[in-house]
Amino acid sequence: MKSTPPASGGPDALVELYRDEYLVLLGDPRGPLLRGVRTDRPWPSLEALESSYDGLIAAIDRFGRRGRVMLTDMRAAPGRNDPAFEAAVGVIKPRLYAGMARIAVLVRTSIGALQIKRLVQEDGIERLVTTDEGEALSHLLGGASPSTPQNRGR
Repeated sequence: MKSTPPASGGPDALVELYRDEYLVLLGDPRGPLLRGVRTDRPWPSLEALESSYDGLIAAIDRFGRRGRVMLTDMRAAPGRNDPAFEAAVGVIKPRLYAGMARIAVLVRTSIGALQIKRLVQEDGIERLVTTDEGEALSHLLGGASPSTPQNRGR
């Protein structure tokens, strides 16, 4: 595991739990935050997507889910919304987010937020969708739960 500075709790105390070409997972050993980051590398196949998420989910399970919150940072992710891709992601999301106390998805653009909000309506997994990292971290670590998180993206 590789550390990022300093170990005082919160987003600056994260250690690397998983990394491949497509996903990075960081976790706070002293706090609740997990941060999943999608890289800018496009998935070459649905098999690569599934294998990558299998590795990330296994890392979450090893680190522990109880009391955890998850920030999914999609800002670098190449846009993709074909039906086969969305179906594969739809199977992964319940496994990825199972047991999380709170979830926030960070996107780069309002178009990205609209796509994620549509998926939230389809899958029913409650999560804040936003372009504002501070808002995402406040939601996850500040304790306040918005009444309609899927509608708060910018």
